Amino acid sequence: MANIGSPKMQCPHCGAIASCVRTDNFSPITRGKVYRCADTECGFTFRSHESISETIVMSSKPNPDVKIPFSLKLIDSLLLQASNLQSKQG
Repeated sequence: MANIGSPKMQCPHCGAIASCVRTDNFSPITRGKVYRCADTECGFTFRSHESISETIVMSSKPNPDVKIPFSLKLIDSLLLQASNLQSKQG
């Protein structure tokens, strides 16, 4: 995966770029990021929360302690695979 540098967001107050200055891991699926606005006159500093919301492709090394819901597309794909398997067996 390419290194794309420090995460950035737009400052909601002045519109300047705000760069991530710190990341705190709260759990295996949730972390907080602290951002600081590049406009020194604005000076806004804020925290965002990022968490994994759904599984799109299943891990080949799943952690049994981590529970992440499947996306609807993944569920449909798994149901189709199960249906195809039953058709071949029956």
